[in-house]
Amino acid sequence: MDKDGIKKAPATGGVFEILRTTAYHRYKGETRVLNIGQSKNMRKEINRRRMIHTTARRTKKIKLEYNVPFRYAKNNAPKKLENKLLKEFEDSHHDLPVLDSQRGYKRNED
Repeated sequence: MDKDGIKKAPATGGVFEILRTTAYHRYKGETRVLNIGQSKNMRKEINRRRMIHTTARRTKKIKLEYNVPFRYAKNNAPKKLENKLLKEFEDSHHDLPVLDSQRGYKRNED
């Protein structure tokens, strides 16, 4: 996550994914997604996750490269979209992204 890239992220609500440059193994398959998150201000939250959030500490612990890419989508209901993306990820890989909380999340329709 470089500073220039973060500056380009919108300061509006939406969902973002923090990615790894190469895929890593999950229980089922591989993925580049390290974290799925949502915020009312994506620019601020992505920067926070780079600097002080638990994700930043975890990123250092697993010794990932500094320039971790991310992608985002503006959305008026970011929490709902985040839950949808987490459910789809878990259904595909039988686990959550490595930097997401492993405590789970509310699944409405299983």
